[in-house]
Amino acid sequence: QTLYYFVINGNWIALAKMDNIDIVSMILAGAVHDHEHPGFNNLYLINTRDTLAIRYNDVSVLENHHVASTFSLMKLEKYNIFNKLC
Repeated sequence: QTLYYFVINGNWIALAKMDNIDIVSMILAGAVHDHEHPGFNNLYLINTRDTLAIRYNDVSVLENHHVASTFSLMKLEKYNIFNKLC
């Protein structure tokens, strides 16, 4: 919703001279941003020694997990939005 607001009402596409790749990248980033979010912040996960914090060595725990879990999902043929690009 925030992305939509700024792109449409803020006229970002024209101001930043965005092309289609830029726009798709923003939409994908917005979709991936909270994929499999557990509802806690990084500090909580680290302090409680959550398995995600251990897996990512207490470094950008949620950010690493969002990206890694999205790539795992996209390895499945039906979710790979890039398979037709090659």
